[in-house]
Amino acid sequence: MLIQGIADLIASGRDDLRRMNPAEIRTDGSGVDARHLQDVLEQTRQLIDFSQDDVALLPALLLVRPRSLKVGRRDQSDLILAEVERLQRLFQNILEMARIDAGALSPQLRWVHPSEIVEAARDQADTALRRHRVDLQVGDDAAVRVDPLLTAAALAHVLENAAQYSPPEAAIGVTVGVSEEGLRITVRDQGPGIAPGDLPHLFERFYRGAESKRRVAGTGMGLSIARGMLAAERGRIWAESCAGGGAQFTIVVTAERKAPSPVEQTS
Repeated sequence: MLIQGIADLIASGRDDLRRMNPAEIRTDGSGVDARHLQDVLEQTRQLIDFSQDDVALLPALLLVRPRSLKVGRRDQSDLILAEVERLQRLFQNILEMARIDAGALSPQLRWVHPSEIVEAARDQADTALRRHRVDLQVGDDAAVRVDPLLTAAALAHVLENAAQYSPPEAAIGVTVGVSEEGLRITVRDQGPGIAPGDLPHLFERFYRGAESKRRVAGTGMGLSIARGMLAAERGRIWAESCAGGGAQFTIVVTAERKAPSPVEQTS
């Protein structure tokens, strides 16, 4: 009964997304359709939280009465939770796209260490990264003055893209540091690489290359949103295929570097 109730709410949310016109959504996400969909997803999330609490008891219950529980229930809960998270992410993408189109992104600059941005991005992309190891290399971790929210959100989209195209359990390489240009982050995946014909269009909205249509589910919004967010703070992103396989995405955000303190200079 609980599973069916969640499934019905997910179906309602999916139908609303199909009918939704991004151009009609206000940039604060408070349009009529947007508000209704937010309510649907919140109700679903509340049910999922209850279901997950229930499923969390399964190990203990199995010790008491192992034959009285259906092992498929945990799989059902995981699948439903993944679907809710996917819908929430899709809805968030639509709102972000609307804000970019409206020029409503206003960078809020503050001092932050590059490693902190990567950590925030990994948290946002946690669902996509669950089956991947992230190999992080931090070079110069000096504080830079950027918008940490925009930068982390853009990086999260790139990490999700890398996870989509990399085989399960494959590592995703992330290198971060500060150069003369500012903050510099590279993400290397272990996917099939980028076809030469796809490369010029990779950051176009809704563009999906031939390889992605055959192998990967998606909307073609993530990389376009990442580019829009970075552009709002004088950043840029580009991609290239790697000779050894896979693709590499590079993010550069023009940023002031914080001067070391007297203690750091003498240490």
